[in-house]
Amino acid sequence: MNGIPFCGAPPLPSGAAWNFDPLLLAALAAAGLGLAREIRGAPAARRAAVASGWLLLGVALVSPLCNLAVALFSVRIAQHLLITLVAAPLLALAFAGRQWPRGHCLPAAALFGALLWFWHLPLPYVATFAADGIAWWWLHATLVLSATWLWAAILAALPARPEAAALGGLVTGVQMGVLGALLTFAPRPLYAPHAPDVTLPWGLTPLEDQQLGGLVMWVPGGLLFAAVMVAVLATVLRGPVLREQARRAVPALLLCVVLAPAVALAQGNDSTTAAGTDTARRTAPVGVLTTPEVTTGSSGPAQATAAEPATGDWRTRVLAPVCRGLAAQPELLAECRAKSGL
Repeated sequence: MNGIPFCGAPPLPSGAAWNFDPLLLAALAAAGLGLAREIRGAPAARRAAVASGWLLLGVALVSPLCNLAVALFSVRIAQHLLITLVAAPLLALAFAGRQWPRGHCLPAAALFGALLWFWHLPLPYVATFAADGIAWWWLHATLVLSATWLWAAILAALPARPEAAALGGLVTGVQMGVLGALLTFAPRPLYAPHAPDVTLPWGLTPLEDQQLGGLVMWVPGGLLFAAVMVAVLATVLRGPVLREQARRAVPALLLCVVLAPAVALAQGNDSTTAAGTDTARRTAPVGVLTTPEVTTGSSGPAQATAAEPATGDWRTRVLAPVCRGLAAQPELLAECRAKSGL
């Protein structure tokens, strides 16, 4: 990285800092004033929910979470999900009284999905670490606005058009799950800012950090889909008389609910799991989160592991096995030893 990113230099363990950038604090204050005007006269519960969303947005951008996201890809994914799946639905309640055009759920879901995928492509992602911070501002502004619009669209469509809300939730859950799966099973690290000298002090190789981030995105994406489905079914089944469009939506929603566990079981059967593990072991240069070597705290050849002492400082226990895994590549092995101080 050239220069220090907007959220600060990559921290070491116990060294994460808060981000009190004046421009960021001013932007959050302006957003708070705008939301306060929007919810003037609203019920107390809705005002409290919107205020909670604004506070969570501030926590995600000002707290040490922002600085930790410079070091670990998995933390940055968690930061984005806190904004888009927790803060944004609460912020969307500020616009609950507005009249939205029909059919706005799908465009909102498409825009949010396109922005999420764009900002997690390697080149745009790396650009957000530039010292000028311009791409960082564009990333978070577009994600906050598109996610808030998506949730406002889903909430507005839920009472009168539950099938539209279901479609918006389905599209969003599927695209987030696919992106998370691609990040989880990628054979090599994709993001240069999360280099070995940045992630190894935290006990993770760049590939393991990326896989953890993919899993963090994958699971909440599925939970989003399930939550919207449950909300839609509750709306459809409420009251003695079902609306005609709701009645048409029930069979499709029930089919999704029935098929979802079957698909999950098919993806997790023994043959599929074994094949995925073998492929990961062949392609991963250092280690994969699901392999026994990583879960037991070591990686590399078994005979070398047996000779490794069980005690020692964190550098010996964490970095030495990583360097041993590069024994077949002398240049990388020398660089690993030099950077880790072994």
